[in-house]
Amino acid sequence: MSCGGAGGRALDVVELCGLEVRCVVGVYRHEHTRTQPLVLDVALHLDLAPAGASDDVARTVDYGRVAGEVRFLLEHARFRLIEAAADTVARWLLLPPTPDAPRPQVARAVVRIDKPEALRGLARPAVVITRDAADATVRATTTPFGVVERLHESAHLAVSRVRVAPGAEIGAHRHDGEESELTIGDQLVAQGRPLPWGTAVTWPARAVHGWRNAGAGEQTLLRVARPPSNDEPAELLGAPAAPATTDYAPAGTRS
Repeated sequence: MSCGGAGGRALDVVELCGLEVRCVVGVYRHEHTRTQPLVLDVALHLDLAPAGASDDVARTVDYGRVAGEVRFLLEHARFRLIEAAADTVARWLLLPPTPDAPRPQVARAVVRIDKPEALRGLARPAVVITRDAADATVRATTTPFGVVERLHESAHLAVSRVRVAPGAEIGAHRHDGEESELTIGDQLVAQGRPLPWGTAVTWPARAVHGWRNAGAGEQTLLRVARPPSNDEPAELLGAPAAPATTDYAPAGTRS
């Protein structure tokens, strides 16, 4: 599939096919206590002529980053519906790029999610959604440290992009529920520990934590909160403990 580009030329496509992610997903009670596989195909429509001419990865979409971001999102969000999962993945990939992860703007995203074990061999259910960049609307909230852009919100889940201004801090705070965050840039510090891009931290409910942007440019996080809750300022007593982390950068993709 393709969508029209400048001068009527069809846009090019970056595809990520057969990405399998084991996660908790589903509306039924038995699905809430076990993981099952989802299989994703993602097609991103954009102009790849600058990448072809320059041989520069910043002129295309880094599929290693995409794979890690999508895997993080599905593993931590625990979506009820694969429709919501596909819509949120598409919205994330259609957001305007930020300076800490330069790439072109994606014009259209097509996301297919298969749920092969849902009907226990009777059939293989799947959804396919198509979204354009204009569909990737967010609810943006200005904060003392930058901007929080809400991509998805339901009674049990919120997914946001958190943009931290140069030199700014997300002060010590806590949430009523669990919060997981993935670094998109390379200059973020959590509890005194510098973290490279593609690093995830999960903060348990009521755990006090904070972030600092140590860079000269804006840095971003992909945040998953279950359930949605506001930041509650808190006092960090004693020396901050370095957080446990999970690496979502595919092997060999960090330069």
